[in-house]
Amino acid sequence: MKINKKDLKQVDFLLIGIVFAITLFGLVAIANATADALADDQRTFWNMLANMNCYYVRLQLMWFASGLLLLSIAAVFDYGGYAAYSKYIYWANVGLLVLLLVLGEVTRGAQGWFTFFNGERGFQPSEFCKISLILMLARVFANKPAPIGRIRDLVSPLAYTLIPFAIVVYQNDFGTAMVYVIIFFGMQFAAQVKGWIIAGEVLACGGMVPLIWNFVLQDYQKNRIQDLIDPARDPTGSGLQVTWAKTAVGSGQITGKGLFRSGALSELNYVPDAHTDFIFSVTAEAVGFLGCLILVALFVFLMWRMIHIARYSRDRVGSLIVAGVVSMMGFHIFENIGMNIGIMPVTGIPLPFFSYGGSSMWTNLIAVGLVLNVAFRRQKKKAMIGGGEQ
Repeated sequence: MKINKKDLKQVDFLLIGIVFAITLFGLVAIANATADALADDQRTFWNMLANMNCYYVRLQLMWFASGLLLLSIAAVFDYGGYAAYSKYIYWANVGLLVLLLVLGEVTRGAQGWFTFFNGERGFQPSEFCKISLILMLARVFANKPAPIGRIRDLVSPLAYTLIPFAIVVYQNDFGTAMVYVIIFFGMQFAAQVKGWIIAGEVLACGGMVPLIWNFVLQDYQKNRIQDLIDPARDPTGSGLQVTWAKTAVGSGQITGKGLFRSGALSELNYVPDAHTDFIFSVTAEAVGFLGCLILVALFVFLMWRMIHIARYSRDRVGSLIVAGVVSMMGFHIFENIGMNIGIMPVTGIPLPFFSYGGSSMWTNLIAVGLVLNVAFRRQKKKAMIGGGEQ
């Protein structure tokens, strides 16, 4: 079912506004993170403007603008239709993950990218697989009677989760694979799976830790976990990334050093992946605790708004889709900020709408499009219950 003019009045402009605010903040942060160094006597406004490195800012704007088209497509057609075709979307995405094992490029140790234009552009199927998994699990869980109290009812959703999980782990991207697990657990709560079953799953995951440690994780991944447990273990070696990231966060203090500040750790190239994985620490140095508080508040409002939409969805499919999106983005936010301040291990998980990255931006905008889809159709719930519009 397509949207008519009456439906447009139900668009959740607050959610859209929050996304635009975070993205705008992110564009400023990317410009700051990639700024060229200037001597103090050259740091006039016009010199900074003339020497500003806008390469990644322009690309991020391009990803955002094109992503808005994907958001619109995800929002226009009834989400029930997407759920109905979720099996085809899911298996097509799994096929791309398998194809990566043959044609994919290795980037930062992970074989997760199709590259184009001599490696200057990339496409990461594991990002889009988050969306296909959410749609697939929403369809499967919605067909189960609530509450779910039989283990056999979880066999198929677990299998659908483990297939991309195993492939992405084999591609050496354990961080992204963990997102699939979080989506699975988050959607179980929304599907009203019995607590004793979820507790058993958590214990089973805990029992697999020795196997994962000895047979799955690479040495550098083990080092990241050990550095988290013991920060003083190797502060100038494997823990150097986190050491500089935490130093940048702390140096911002309450109000920050200011944007495009001469001598900033990011400008001196001390902070690694300043515009992607560690953009939060670079931003914290520039805007301080107060600026980061604003950013975190925006993310909290984003999560709250989506949870509100899930609560008032017209059906289980809609609430499950939003629950999957909340689980995905919530984990991204917690993990990325956590690794920047030293309370989570370092992974390649970006900060939604804030870190630079085309695949990430497109995935998150599609996810928001699905949430908007659920939001402006929730008003038809009463009519449907009464036997009206379908």
